[in-house]
Amino acid sequence: MVLVALRGDTRDTDKYVEVFLQTTQFPWDPMAFYSAMGMEWGFGIASWALNCIGLGPRSLFFLISLGTFYFLNKAAQSAKLTLIEVAPYYMGSFFLLQQLMQIRQGLAMTFALYVLVLFAKGGSRPWISPVKLLAAACIHITSVLPILSASLLGHWLPRSKRWCVAVWAALIVMIAVVIARAFMNFELIEDL
Repeated sequence: MVLVALRGDTRDTDKYVEVFLQTTQFPWDPMAFYSAMGMEWGFGIASWALNCIGLGPRSLFFLISLGTFYFLNKAAQSAKLTLIEVAPYYMGSFFLLQQLMQIRQGLAMTFALYVLVLFAKGGSRPWISPVKLLAAACIHITSVLPILSASLLGHWLPRSKRWCVAVWAALIVMIAVVIARAFMNFELIEDL
């Protein structure tokens, strides 16, 4: 977390610092904030709150990293694992990308992982799902897709036979690739 807080000049650092320094008023309109800054509302609220108490962007980087490890730990505990057991996988594949470059996405995806583990355990109450979906969207919009997919597809999960799971997973990957390619071909991202 300290390494993330003291990060150097990574690809996104200047943009994060710029948005942090510009967010001195409470961002009342989430859509207007996203349109003006290119970041989700949660980043704006956190930036505003830390600006109000006189802390700088490094404190925000530290808190986002702390949140990332918090949700990773919560997901691990929910799966009856420890953070130490899960950390080598996270550190080896995601740490550099999600902690030093795409910090909002890193926090959002560990939050989504935690929510998915709760869904898999069956412990989530139906009214909580929209709240978690909204919280995920406030962190980073990319985390909405796995949570929404789990909510919608949960009723059609295959039986625990290995071949059923493999066919089902391959089908989901193929559908996701087709949708992603169609989405990119329509150039919808530029219009958002």
